[in-house]
Amino acid sequence: MMSSSSTTGCGPGLALGTCNRCLILLRYAMNLAVRWEIPGITANPTKDVPLFEDLAGKKERFLTEEEAQKLYGNGVPE
Repeated sequence: MMSSSSTTGCGPGLALGTCNRCLILLRYAMNLAVRWEIPGITANPTKDVPLFEDLAGKKERFLTEEEAQKLYGNGVPE
């Protein structure tokens, strides 16, 4: 699998979803620092950093006949 880090800015060998999770964690930590009024932190610098669009991590899936029967049964939810 080829890395797309050269075009996205994501770290070498890291999946886009991994980079998104790291950014989300950093964003959460910075939000806590602002909320807890940590000296020197007045705003979250990660606020406007967009997440990477990770189309490779999304999979389209269809229900099997058996799953559809379990879900819909006779049309009345259980």
